[in-house]
Amino acid sequence: MKKKLQLMAALTLFIVAFIYTAGYMIFHKTTEVVIIIPKAVSHMPYSSNFWPSRVRVAIGVNNTVKWINLDDHTHTVTSVDWLFHSGELNLYDTFIYVFREKGVYRYVCLPHPWMEAVVEVVQTG
Repeated sequence: MKKKLQLMAALTLFIVAFIYTAGYMIFHKTTEVVIIIPKAVSHMPYSSNFWPSRVRVAIGVNNTVKWINLDDHTHTVTSVDWLFHSGELNLYDTFIYVFREKGVYRYVCLPHPWMEAVVEVVQTG
């Protein structure tokens, strides 16, 4: 029963984060892509970790990426080659990075190494 409640709470927060992100991007016509670190993700190595776990951005169009930590635990956003590193992100902290060169950028959360994701950057035109 407890696990079912935890799963329901995590799913609810995930839905709220999705609505927030989609609504923000639609109504503000932002050129920034938002990635969520969902609540309870550090307790669920089988979860989707960063959401979305793979994004594609285009230089000059939407190459600014913003991560938001919605989990009670501290996380990082760190590229595997250390090109970018957020430092510790506490609850509601954000990290913004502007991608300026095309490529595939893999990143992880240092305290939770099963949390991994990818930003693919493409050239426009």
